[in-house]
Amino acid sequence: MAGKMLACLEYNFQRGKEGVLIKGRDFYDLVWFMQKRVVPLKEKLAKDGKQPYTTQAVMLALEKKVASIKSRDLAADLLPLFESRVFIDAWIEAFYTNFADYAEYYISHV
Repeated sequence: MAGKMLACLEYNFQRGKEGVLIKGRDFYDLVWFMQKRVVPLKEKLAKDGKQPYTTQAVMLALEKKVASIKSRDLAADLLPLFESRVFIDAWIEAFYTNFADYAEYYISHV
């Protein structure tokens, strides 16, 4: 999970002319980990990022990044991966609320 957190926070991915700068798949995976309340390896967060992070610090930084993500950028990467467009449209619609709810757990309890 620590690697996924760092990937979502620090790695920029540019796709095509539309300039999508995130990998929706990474955020999809991260939310899955968060939903399961997987605890990230503190050592990996402390040494593998561009700066050392604690769980709380990386989650606060991710909250800021998530606030800047556009739904269309998530969709550009995720839609081709799922047969059910209804499923992924619903997932994207709930992404911001779900992320905030799960992030609160990591900020307060981990």
